[in-house]
Amino acid sequence: MLSEMFDDIRFCPVCTTDWQGKPIPEKDKHLYSKGATHYSRLIGVEISEKYDGISYWECPDCHTRWDRFTGKKIVTSQARRIAIQSREAERKVRYIGASDAQVNWGSNDDPRGLLEEGKTYTLLRKEVHTWHMKYYLKEFPDKKFNSVSFEEVKEERNE
Repeated sequence: MLSEMFDDIRFCPVCTTDWQGKPIPEKDKHLYSKGATHYSRLIGVEISEKYDGISYWECPDCHTRWDRFTGKKIVTSQARRIAIQSREAERKVRYIGASDAQVNWGSNDDPRGLLEEGKTYTLLRKEVHTWHMKYYLKEFPDKKFNSVSFEEVKEERNE
């Protein structure tokens, strides 16, 4: 799998950007893969209609995507189609509250005092990590929140 293939790859094979993120705090290293020293900037893309989990890996700088299962680079037309599907599939999520531990996990922003419990927000994108996901909301695009602070809202369709 590409995730395993890319474990030892630090630079994008297309644009050569460095995928190494900030150092993982010593107190949190036990939460990550053995030997992990830094966060990764590589983005896991989930397309829920296709697969429950990461379908593609994406470089955060050149936006090249690779199929998670085959490791093959997705050609531009495929990448555009996937990006359009992702935008069309904007999901609604309801904020259900957060604890100190949930906020601190993965250095998330604190939603308390910013988001209203029970209110529905539009999910802009998901940032998938090994043990957690961060949600970015359309209403607060520069803030990252722990996904466990939300529940997905199923949209009702009028047939």
